[in-house]
Amino acid sequence: MDGPFYDIKIPRRPSEQTCPEDFAIHFAFLRQRGVLRLDLHGDSMPLQYSGKGRILLQNGFFRIAQLATLDPFLIERRFIPSKFFKIFFRVQYPKISACGWPVTSELTMEKTPALQLCIDTTDPGNPVCNVRWNIRREAFSFLDGFEEYVICDGCCYPGPRSVLNTVAHLSDGIHKLDEAMLTALRRHYQDAPYLFTLQGEDPRKANLPHRANPQIHKNPSVNPVIQQTFSDILDLSDSRPAAAPPERNLAGSSIPSAPPKKISMDGPALLSFSHTANIRAENGKFSFFTIEARRFAEYRPEKAEFVPFTCYWPIYSKMSREQRAWYFYWRDQFRQRNALKTDLSYIFVCIYELINRAYGSVEEGLDTLFSLWRTYRKPFPRLDYYMPVYCADYMILNGLHNRLGEIQQHFSLAPGSMRPFAELYINDLLREGLHALPFELLCELSDYKLLQSRFYQQQPELCQDMIRQVLSELDHAMRAAKNQPLLSAFSPAPVTINWTAYSGAVCGRSAARQICAQYIPYTGDPAIRTFLTGVFKHTENGLRKRSGYAGRLRGYTLSQPVCTLIDRVTGVSSVKAAAHTDHSPSVQTPQPIEIDLEAAKKLELASWENTKRLIDAVESTQQTPQDADILSPTVTPLPTSVPQMPEQTQVSLPADFSQYADAYTAFAAALSQFQRTFLSALLDGASYDTLSTLAAREFSFPEAVFETLNELAQSCIGDLILAPDSGEIYEEHKQALQHALAESTGGPNG
Repeated sequence: MDGPFYDIKIPRRPSEQTCPEDFAIHFAFLRQRGVLRLDLHGDSMPLQYSGKGRILLQNGFFRIAQLATLDPFLIERRFIPSKFFKIFFRVQYPKISACGWPVTSELTMEKTPALQLCIDTTDPGNPVCNVRWNIRREAFSFLDGFEEYVICDGCCYPGPRSVLNTVAHLSDGIHKLDEAMLTALRRHYQDAPYLFTLQGEDPRKANLPHRANPQIHKNPSVNPVIQQTFSDILDLSDSRPAAAPPERNLAGSSIPSAPPKKISMDGPALLSFSHTANIRAENGKFSFFTIEARRFAEYRPEKAEFVPFTCYWPIYSKMSREQRAWYFYWRDQFRQRNALKTDLSYIFVCIYELINRAYGSVEEGLDTLFSLWRTYRKPFPRLDYYMPVYCADYMILNGLHNRLGEIQQHFSLAPGSMRPFAELYINDLLREGLHALPFELLCELSDYKLLQSRFYQQQPELCQDMIRQVLSELDHAMRAAKNQPLLSAFSPAPVTINWTAYSGAVCGRSAARQICAQYIPYTGDPAIRTFLTGVFKHTENGLRKRSGYAGRLRGYTLSQPVCTLIDRVTGVSSVKAAAHTDHSPSVQTPQPIEIDLEAAKKLELASWENTKRLIDAVESTQQTPQDADILSPTVTPLPTSVPQMPEQTQVSLPADFSQYADAYTAFAAALSQFQRTFLSALLDGASYDTLSTLAAREFSFPEAVFETLNELAQSCIGDLILAPDSGEIYEEHKQALQHALAESTGGPNG
């Protein structure tokens, strides 16, 4: 060291970076603990919240200032407790969402009350109450600390616990009120007047009772009949009309909001759309982007060189001079059908120009959106997450709602890309029938995992063509019999869904809208799932029988006409007819035999180990001479026979199958105690070492037990239940075997 100074390693300060494009915020609801947990998602993991709006990355951080308001909860308590849910959903969550961050929550706050009670006392001697539940009575629950709200299906509805428990036994409809119930409703009116209305009366025209400390949601309509009914709990002398406050915008001026624009649809799934203005906090700063976009709509630049550009909300002001030169040059070349390689942020700038209607007609804008998506879909798969809903929002807001089916037609979306709901993209296909849906989506609508079936994996094209043909024939038969499509046999109740148009995009005031859609959720209907499960299984059974494939699928119920039609389409009927007319023995084509030498070596090694165990067992059964016998000239004779192997390898079938509920129950009854224990271990996912230990107790090895179980299953069930080499239970038999073992009380060998 030359002097008194030397270098000290100073740790590098984390640098602030831009937000990753795949970043998302999610608030998970932990029901058992009654709290909300902040989850951060993104490919640039690990992501960690360190307070003051900072999200830590591997090599720095980025900041979300709006998250800083949650620091008292996330830093001290690590969770948001239930008693703070109101302020979170009313203040902090809308503030984060309004700034355009991709944020979701498993709980949402609804303005609609959980229950509506319409009191009618025009006949004082016969008062009645019209009850209307906006939630499912069998599914709602309360959360301690979260007062005046009830939770149902991921939504929080206004409704005190005392009122809902009092009328929980009343279903939808009109009920006569006795004196006790009328007295109870009088008490509850003081606590929750917003649940009470009068049938046929407009609440906006009624006088509201004056209260010194008004509470949230407590703004019922008060009319003479209600006043007379609840005169013992209301001080009506101080009642006076309350004028509704004018709606105010962010600037504070009183501007009445425009009525929602409603669009009717012809179905069969989509019923209607409506959209209203959605004021966001960032609309003001993004409005300048739309002004610039219109100014540069026809800008023709000179040739420029590519400059990398990565930004979460890419706009002109965040580009350097070189980046702007490249963007306009790339955009000009793309308009001339010369697609150059570029960064994803440049593509999103062009998308933002189109959704804000900066230039061109509505049809030209949609065609350009499709062209951008189609051209850059392969190098940027992330576009499949944003573009489906962006294109759908563009069509709904610009009067092109009749072209929604073109999205699925041009891009063949996967089920996971159909946001916010699948019916938005497949409405046109549903007019043709279920057979016109994408096959991946059809499989998602069934409880049977067809894509994992061994038979399907061997002949996927045959299975797909036959299932589509079966559904087409069922639809044709339904139209011929009842003059209605097959889809009309299912009638789920319509639902309403709301979402923010162009969520996460740069939107000016004209493009910022809130969309409401009413549709029939066919893809979520349990009846359709049950029906398609039966159709898939019965169709595969027909193909298996026609192909001579061992084993049949069970666990479904279909009507006899449907089964008959499927048998006719799959050709099972002709196979049965041929079996009755032709009694000559069928000559099977010999199948080529493949020998796995590696498996044979393992089997030989296991056989030698089993032989050693048998030799050790024989030696252990020999009589050991005592010290006196060693000196004796007589010799103790060895046993003349080797101990017999246990009888678990012998297959013993039930004498009468009719005494059992099904083939699986008969199979379980035919198992020995060892076989039952071994099969239970297989179903529980035991390791090969554990199975070897079990088999060694019976002087055997796992592969031999696999073969014995398959032989017994072939005789009882008619199919192999496990892989002969690995012992893996086939998926189509797993649930039935677990049920049969649980219900079995011991068979002939037990």
